[in-house]
Amino acid sequence: MATPKDQVQAAFPEHNPNPVLSFDTAGKLTSANKSVKDIAKALGVDSPLALLPPDYENIVLQSFRAGLNLLGHETVIGDHTFSWSFIPQQATRIVYCYGDDITERKEAEGRLKEREGLLNNLSELITDALFSVDPESYLLCGGNSAASRMFEYSAEELLTVHYDDIAEEGPAILKALYKTGLSNGRSHSEWLTFRSKSGRIIQTESSIYMAPYRDKDYIYIIARDMTERRKAEEALHRSEEQLRQSQKMDAIGQLASGVAHDFNNLLTAIMGYSGLLLQDQTVDGRTRDGLEEISKAAHQAESLTRQLLAFSRRQVLQPRVLELNAVVADMKKMLHRLIGEHIDLKSNLAADIASVKADPGQIEQVILNLVVNARDAMPSGGQLCIETANVVLDGAHTQQHPGINPGAYVMLAVTDNGSGMPADIQSHIFEPFYTTKSKGAGTGLGLATVYGIVKQSGGGIQVHSEEGAGTTFKIYLPQVEDEGQPAVIKPSAGSSLTGTETILLVEDEKAVRNLTSQILAERGYQILEADHAERALKLSAQLDRTIDLVLTDVIMPGMNGKELVKTLYSQRPDIKVLFMSGYSDESILQLDVSGPGAKFIQKPFTADALLEEVRGILDSSNEP
Repeated sequence: MATPKDQVQAAFPEHNPNPVLSFDTAGKLTSANKSVKDIAKALGVDSPLALLPPDYENIVLQSFRAGLNLLGHETVIGDHTFSWSFIPQQATRIVYCYGDDITERKEAEGRLKEREGLLNNLSELITDALFSVDPESYLLCGGNSAASRMFEYSAEELLTVHYDDIAEEGPAILKALYKTGLSNGRSHSEWLTFRSKSGRIIQTESSIYMAPYRDKDYIYIIARDMTERRKAEEALHRSEEQLRQSQKMDAIGQLASGVAHDFNNLLTAIMGYSGLLLQDQTVDGRTRDGLEEISKAAHQAESLTRQLLAFSRRQVLQPRVLELNAVVADMKKMLHRLIGEHIDLKSNLAADIASVKADPGQIEQVILNLVVNARDAMPSGGQLCIETANVVLDGAHTQQHPGINPGAYVMLAVTDNGSGMPADIQSHIFEPFYTTKSKGAGTGLGLATVYGIVKQSGGGIQVHSEEGAGTTFKIYLPQVEDEGQPAVIKPSAGSSLTGTETILLVEDEKAVRNLTSQILAERGYQILEADHAERALKLSAQLDRTIDLVLTDVIMPGMNGKELVKTLYSQRPDIKVLFMSGYSDESILQLDVSGPGAKFIQKPFTADALLEEVRGILDSSNEP
């Protein structure tokens, strides 16, 4: 007798809106509900069995014998797709076959696959790395080919890589964004640093957003490799900073030069008058002692102004062709005494070193200042190395180090393993009066002097230093071919510093003019004084006798000394010239006058120095 449960089960297929068939344990059809018959009629098939998979009998038997629900067997009839599930009922020894028209779902899945394929194609067209991250495990879920190239992982490997494996910062940024609203659909831009499989560091500009995929949220990252651009920007920033530093140094140099010029005029008067008074044998006692102190202080002040002029590249140089190796070799004994036994001095001098054109005394000053700085950076001892080498600086190098042109140079490097310097100090070390030493331990003009000498010699200087890792200064001087040296005109041995020649003195500073006139007049010279160039030309035009020498300042209001001398040459072609100035830049040294015998004396000068220069020029031949 059929139970209520059996009655319900028997009635259920008939009233099920989906197609249902039942089979006995032998796999034979026992019934089909109305839905099956309607579908068969609509599709024009003769039997409901035509709707089933071809091997439905085996599926029925397999389902019943194994007691398994065999789901999802599909058949396609015309434009329709059906999914069949075979479910055994052991109690009634029947297998029900439930059908479902999944045509629309299959079409939707097809459209989804098509879209996924399109998206995959688009992702491959993107040159930026695109990859996804599971926000729960932070496991990568694949990426495009650009991501594979960037991170150096294959497409398969990207499915197993953890975000920690590629991110320098780890997932902390993503976690923070996820907590603060990334899941709300807002995208974020971040600078993210990644690490490739080989360890290459990659700086990227990345867009981060979240989107669902198949009922789960994923974090998507589009990363643009900006490593080279960042390097270029950093190099440009360094170049701009170095250019600003160079411009600042030039501005400070102009100021220092102006101060030194005015001070030199004052020192000329102080040194000159104190020197004249000290020559007076009637001056003695406390007065002489005071004058000697004044003279001593004036000479010390002169040394400071010379360093300022060296920094501002406005000092007088006497360049000649030389080898840096010879300069270093000549100084080694002195340098050993200077640095002490607690510092090991080594040299690494290139055997085939090229020649440079520089003032040997000034190059010695450069080496001396750098060695003293190195010594002070190693109070407990260390190693100091002086190196020379021939180098060629290309455009890429000089772009990163403004202030030096491409070309062939001789490099002089001074390296220590001392305390080093942080970046904020390095940016100021060449400024005059800037020092990190204790009070009284230095003037702050040592490196400023080095900077000026190197620049005025046509070279460049670079410094590399790290705290605790020492410092290297590299000096680059242009290579030159060896050439003969001009003869130096000096007063002949035993020649007197007196004379009777006529000298036209042109000086706008009254104190300097009076002092110079007194020094020369006391030695027998005939002096014509003028406080400006126009007055000097008028005196020359009125005088019907020879003017043996014109002694003129270079920088004066109105017509300057060089213009004055040009005009005088046209009137008096045999006149000899001695320029003087508190300035001393190359524009003064390279005087654009064609006459013979033009010389230069730097203010401040002593009476003896002036008399020697004047006598030397007057005794020299006018022949070129």
